[in-house]
Amino acid sequence: MRAAAGAGAGTDRSGLVRREVPGWFRLLLCWPALLVLGMGLLGLLAAIADPSVLTRPATLIPGIVLLLLCVAAVRTLIRGARVLAGMIRGARHELARPAREAAAAQDLAARSAAGWAEACRLRASLLRGERPPGFPVWDVVAEPGEVFLYDVQADYERYYGQDVTYTRSSGFLVGSPAFVLGGMAVAAIGNASRRSAAEAQAAEQWRELQPVRLVISDRRLLCQVGGRWLAFWYAGMTAVYPEVTEWALVCQFPDVEPLRLRGVDAPIAAVLTVLGTQGLDALRDHPSLQALGAVS
Repeated sequence: MRAAAGAGAGTDRSGLVRREVPGWFRLLLCWPALLVLGMGLLGLLAAIADPSVLTRPATLIPGIVLLLLCVAAVRTLIRGARVLAGMIRGARHELARPAREAAAAQDLAARSAAGWAEACRLRASLLRGERPPGFPVWDVVAEPGEVFLYDVQADYERYYGQDVTYTRSSGFLVGSPAFVLGGMAVAAIGNASRRSAAEAQAAEQWRELQPVRLVISDRRLLCQVGGRWLAFWYAGMTAVYPEVTEWALVCQFPDVEPLRLRGVDAPIAAVLTVLGTQGLDALRDHPSLQALGAVS
């Protein structure tokens, strides 16, 4: 795989590599451009005072050259103004970053508090024998008697390894012994580095991290992944880890990769998944759910 071109370079339609002029250099060019425009203004004033200078051979050619330089100077100043405007926008963006981050943190805290409170309320009501109200989800076909309870968002992940290949350098070199030994050492280091990177990429780990729509029913979890619905039935789960204090729910299955859901609404999914897989006793006694509050 070829390395991408460095910063400041691009490719036009003909495939030729073109270099972008740095913004600071454009601003630097504005000073001589202003000087050229000043000279052009003086020439214009001289022509207004004595129009005959425009017809003299000694001044005609320098005047045309000065005119072309003024046109180039105007273009340079326009580009410099764009660079300066971009710098000002960037500075404003950076100055507003703390406020944006504070607003995002405040919003996350509010949504987390709401999700946690709803999980606590849901668990308490279920243990009292109350059934949460259902609602229709029009883009999902329900099984007979199935009740949809929540339609929320979550971060979706799957746990698995994968096969990864890497290119091994042969290190075939011709030259002096020192050159050959040096080349072999470099090739060995490169091969070891590529092998380590491939092994790390192939190792079992959480993958496919993405935000998804999560629909929770009394029978399954439905995740909308890549435009299609994936169903994870409570009856098909072999292990459930409701790590509500970590805002996560991990589910294992006999025939597919483990699933992890994270986010502010993960405790709600954990409560209903424990109920659907292990029943009311587990909902009351599960150690990981005790953080949701004691139930009398």
